[in-house]
Amino acid sequence: MSSLFNKIINNKIECRIFENSNYIEILSKESDAQENYIRIGKLKECFRVEMVHRNDVVSICETRGMEQAEIVAAILALNTYEKKPQDENIALIREYIKNDKYEEAVHIINSVCEQISYKIYEENAQGLSLVQNNDLSYTLSYMGKIVMENMNGPRAFSVLYAYCRDLEYLKNWYSNNLDILEGLIEYDLLETIYLGFY
Repeated sequence: MSSLFNKIINNKIECRIFENSNYIEILSKESDAQENYIRIGKLKECFRVEMVHRNDVVSICETRGMEQAEIVAAILALNTYEKKPQDENIALIREYIKNDKYEEAVHIINSVCEQISYKIYEENAQGLSLVQNNDLSYTLSYMGKIVMENMNGPRAFSVLYAYCRDLEYLKNWYSNNLDILEGLIEYDLLETIYLGFY
């Protein structure tokens, strides 16, 4: 594995990497359990990036080059292994929605998610949409694909916020690392992987 993986994770997480002729396995250094890890399979014509949980293997994507596989593995490692601080805005949004203060909740979402396309109460083919169903539950979709459904109001708005925040983080991260990533991987693929839509 080259230094590209380490450049991308940029000391945000520590990983143990095991490599043989068939696989590269990437595990969190903080975990003794080796049941959850990321794996790059070395195939004849390509590389396959996978998430492994015990005996369950989920194929994320196949790439022609090792550099692209390393980028995908690094994004998965950051999303899976990086400790994220508790976000007080989530509790605040839930409280606002419980008290029918929708404008205040949306104001928080807008203040954190400046670059993200999202719509509330209508479909959004370019990003996230939070739609209220006939039974008053909510469904969150991403480019038409259902992310979560049957949520109550407080949960729905806090989940929308969390997804917007994560996308905002990824857009900024991608921009800040464009010198490393340009020409190797498209932002849309990273977004899909980072949000877990594989």
